[in-house]
Amino acid sequence: SRVGALIKGSCPECAGSEEYRFNSPYRFYRKPKWEVLPSPGPNEITFVSEEVLGDYGYRIQKTARLDGNVLTVRSLLTNLGKKQFTTPWYSHHFFTGDDEPVGPGYVLDLGLSEFGLKSQTPLFKQPGLGTWAADITDYSNVTMARDASISIAVKKTIPEGVKLKAEFLDENTVTLTDGSFTLHAPNGISV
Repeated sequence: SRVGALIKGSCPECAGSEEYRFNSPYRFYRKPKWEVLPSPGPNEITFVSEEVLGDYGYRIQKTARLDGNVLTVRSLLTNLGKKQFTTPWYSHHFFTGDDEPVGPGYVLDLGLSEFGLKSQTPLFKQPGLGTWAADITDYSNVTMARDASISIAVKKTIPEGVKLKAEFLDENTVTLTDGSFTLHAPNGISV
């Protein structure tokens, strides 16, 4: 996660647009500083970053824990500023186990819950589909568990360079998150 104080209008690929584009390069006014917190054990690491700029500020804390072949990442975002803000929540993993592509047997459980849906298929959009992103349903089954959390089970090897993106938000659906994801690997993982 790279956060910090960005320079507005410094994105050369944004063609003068004032709208923030998550996957575009911006220059930093001040680069993020991450502090590693004391760990309760050898399988867990927690790090934190804070930034306050004018009336806006945040503190983000991320914890990664490895239990056998299960990697769980939890994030906590706290508003440190005087003004409220909203932000898209990216619960992603950018993960490869032992330099092998992710494929069948991998399952990603997102700390997201969609309430009010009657189907077993969560609602999601795929920004960039057909331009810079491939269709996530070509590579995985996206389903909801009984507790309404979202699970992505990989059914086909994802080749190097393939990008997938899904946004699990809808105006008519209440979506909650605890900022976590759990990655289940088929034969154990090396971090």
